[in-house]
This record gives sequence, C-alpha cells and structure tokens, in this order.
Amino acid sequence: MSYRIAAATSNGKIVDTHFGRAEYFTILEVQDDGSFAEIERRDVFHSSDGKCSQDLMNKAAENLSDCSYVLAAKIGPHAIQALEAKKISAFDIAIEIAPAVEKIHVYHKKVNRIN
Repeated sequence: MSYRIAAATSNGKIVDTHFGRAEYFTILEVQDDGSFAEIERRDVFHSSDGKCSQDLMNKAAENLSDCSYVLAAKIGPHAIQALEAKKISAFDIAIEIAPAVEKIHVYHKKVNRIN
C-alpha cells in the first residue's frame, strides 16, 4: 500500500529547508517496492509578520494530513507536536530526496512490520 512523504525543499532535489520557512512541500508517493514519484507541490500558509505561531503549525499539519512523513532540514518542537497530533512522523534530515526516501522506506517497513 502506497504512502506519502512531504519534503521541505527549495529545488525539488534536496531536503534543505526548515519546516517553518518552507514556501512549499514536495509531496512524494512511495510504492511498496520503494519506488516513488513527485505528485504535487503544496503551498504553505505563512503569517503576515513572518512568525510561526502554533496556529500556523496546526494549519500546516492539517494541510499535510494525507502524508505519513514530513522531512525537513530542521523541524522545531512546536511543528513536531502539531504533526504528531495528526499522526505524521517528522524527521530532520538534510540530504538528497532519493536517499532520504530510501531511509524512510526502510523505517516504514520496519515499524509496520512489512517484509
């Protein structure tokens, strides 16, 4: 069964953006065999004053609620709390998207006990 990953990236190739500073998330759909494809770029809600409130973190988590995982170069505790409330696992990881997805896929199989 496929699942989705939201990646905070500035160029679609590397997870290199802080969760709270991302302009958009690249949404990836991962298949059972680990293959994946970008299915969309999803805009992020920003405040007019540039600050990240808990309300904005909750809106961001709601916007990503169809994803199982979020990857960002850095994710603060308020964002992690908002994502966890939506049953989304968050990971700080700053590498190219392909190896990041490989690592998440291994993790996904392990925690879901998939052979």
